[in-house]
Amino acid sequence: MAKTKVRKDSHSLYFRTDGRVFRPFATRDSYAYHNSIKAGKTKFEEDQEVKVGLQGRSPLARIYPAHINIKESGIINSEYRYTREFWSNHGTYREKSSEECWVPEYRKEK
Repeated sequence: MAKTKVRKDSHSLYFRTDGRVFRPFATRDSYAYHNSIKAGKTKFEEDQEVKVGLQGRSPLARIYPAHINIKESGIINSEYRYTREFWSNHGTYREKSSEECWVPEYRKEK
């Protein structure tokens, strides 16, 4: 798990890791993997230090407060389960600003 800070631009909160920008907004690609991402609703704040990790073979990343130690006595920490969120990949930031890494929110059609 990498440590980083949550940042904010004109679109929303975001964090950068592994060359990508992640935001609390679903995209067409991420909706198929995890549909619990709620349009910008998040427990995290700008400048908050967090730990993040990529969710294998998906366009998602896990995010949770940096002070949490995931494993306690060999079991998954319950605080981790209740504070983690999944954010969607909104593009790579190589030679781009965060403003350019934005995929408008995906709304599944009924």
